[in-house]
This record gives sequence, structure tokens and C-alpha cells, in this order.
Amino acid sequence: MKRNRSRNFIITIIVGILLGLALGWLVIKPKAPQNVNITRLRPDFQADAVLMVAESFAVDGDQMLALDRLARLDHGDLLTFVGKALQNAQAYGYAGEDLAQMQKLLESLDLVVYENWKILRGRND
Repeated sequence: MKRNRSRNFIITIIVGILLGLALGWLVIKPKAPQNVNITRLRPDFQADAVLMVAESFAVDGDQMLALDRLARLDHGDLLTFVGKALQNAQAYGYAGEDLAQMQKLLESLDLVVYENWKILRGRND
């Protein structure tokens, strides 16, 4: 009698797991990830994205391309966005080399360059 209860218990657990997996994979389809604005990401992920732009800027030195890349990340004031990302990177303890690259990017994107980029791209922020 006790052996039947143990066997029934194990069979019930296995059937429950199989039904749960079948329901999760076959019946309830998971939603595909959607493009989400970067401002909804955690500040450290935003800083990572700006760091990637800063690293590519360190290689090519193209200010307009860097601004184009930043514009894909944020649709507001890009200089403020980079500044906030730099502050967040400092708060999260990023390496000194990474902070230096982000600082160099921010210094290279002065107001004149930014305003010229906005005119060339037809942005009226």
C-alpha cells in the first residue's frame, strides 16, 4: 500500500512537470522582446551603452558619427545624456580608463559641434 502511494506520488509529480512544460512551451507562446527606449534601462546599462559609443569614438574620432550613435540611444539632449551616463559610471565604479574615454567623448562633443550636428540632421530639440 505504501509502495503504491509513493509510486503514484512520483507519477503525479512527473505528469505535473510534463503538463507544465507543455503548457508553457506549446500553449502559452512567450512574447518576443520589443525595442525599448534606453531611458527605461537601469542607469548602469545606459552608461554601458555610452561607453560603447565612447570606445568606438576613440577608434574613429568621428564626432558626427558618435552623435548619430548617441541619437539612437536617446532622443533628448545628447550632451546631458552623456553627462548623466558619466556620473552613473563614476557612481558604479567603472574603471578609470573607461571613465577617461567617456570624459573625452563628452569634451569632444562641445556645444558648437552639437548644434552643427542638429542643423545637419534637421533636429529641432
